[in-house]
Amino acid sequence: MPVIYRLPFWLRRLLWWQRVPPPKPGPLAVVSMEEVIVLRYTVNLPPAPPISDLATREVTISLNADVSLQNCEPAAVSFQFDTDAGVAVILSLVDIDTSGNRSDRSDPLSFTASDTVPPPVPGGMSVAGVEQVEAEPKSTKPKRQP
Repeated sequence: MPVIYRLPFWLRRLLWWQRVPPPKPGPLAVVSMEEVIVLRYTVNLPPAPPISDLATREVTISLNADVSLQNCEPAAVSFQFDTDAGVAVILSLVDIDTSGNRSDRSDPLSFTASDTVPPPVPGGMSVAGVEQVEAEPKSTKPKRQP
């Protein structure tokens, strides 16, 4: 008799269940889809300081107090980040040299993200042609005399 049959029934059942993989799950299905629009901000950086050993520029991005860091190359003139409308944004910049020395933090740039940029001004309208046409005579009503 194999050794497994000498084990208690509950232990044999447990071992049997552990050998059997779970059944294959059914296919995934999309039950709803939601269009999500985020705002992408492009922020201009101030000119880099005139030092030869500037290694990186570290931008601190705080979105509703959720802080993240973004490193920019010394020659970078701008950076981008995405956020939702209504989010409180605080940005600050620190320059770091090759020795790891950090500058003081810049004054923060604070605002609430909002979609306030109107669509661009429509353009491209131009006069395609001009021609003279005979005007229709205007009707004149005789004036009543009192």
